[in-house]
Amino acid sequence: MAWSLVSVGMVGLLIGLRYRVSALIAATLLTVIAGFGAMWFLELPGQRRLMWTLFLVIALQGGYMLGLVLTMLWHANSR
Repeated sequence: MAWSLVSVGMVGLLIGLRYRVSALIAATLLTVIAGFGAMWFLELPGQRRLMWTLFLVIALQGGYMLGLVLTMLWHANSR
């Protein structure tokens, strides 16, 4: 479960470095669908499914924000 958080966070970081909000929205939708599907497959109760899916979305968006900050710092230093 922890590796899924790390993986989704890294995907968010890569999206933040390269793409913009439209890609983040699509990735968030895919994360919610895949999160619910995986947690359903693992037969977790509904509340835990929702909690882990929320953690995945937070990791994705946090990685995206970190990617944006790194991109802004990189462009600021190149001027």
